Amino acid sequence: MFYFGGRWRSHGYDSAQSGGVIGYASLPVDRFCAIEGIDGEFVTPPMRWPGGELALNADTRGGEFRSHPMHLEGSIEVEVQDARGQPLRGFSDTVKAVLRDNTHCRGRIHDGLVKWKDPTSMNRLRDCVIRLRFRLIHARLFSFAAASVGKDR
Repeated sequence: MFYFGGRWRSHGYDSAQSGGVIGYASLPVDRFCAIEGIDGEFVTPPMRWPGGELALNADTRGGEFRSHPMHLEGSIEVEVQDARGQPLRGFSDTVKAVLRDNTHCRGRIHDGLVKWKDPTSMNRLRDCVIRLRFRLIHARLFSFAAASVGKDR
């Protein structure tokens, strides 16, 4: 939540002669800024995985993000790498995870749990040093976290 100010005149006018207001706004959790990609990727620095499943706060509507909240035309591909940047078996290549979701939809916030093609769990990487490689195709990634299955915000 934050405060903001607004005036009915544009910049360059004498502010003493223009009326203004102070407003109060709020945003959904983790929705202030995002990494947005039309077709791009990034890799996290090495981190110790705390255990649990990978949950994304994301929007994969594609285009200008003005479409219906459930028109999911984009995607986020996720690959897990070791500390040196080498793909981990079971979490990369043809079995990498693909998320198509809008985690702030229909009046509720939910974790976009990442599911791998080969039924495997990120929890088995507990206490391992890993990197996450994200490829965003017409998508926004607001945040990622380790989460328990079935946990809503």
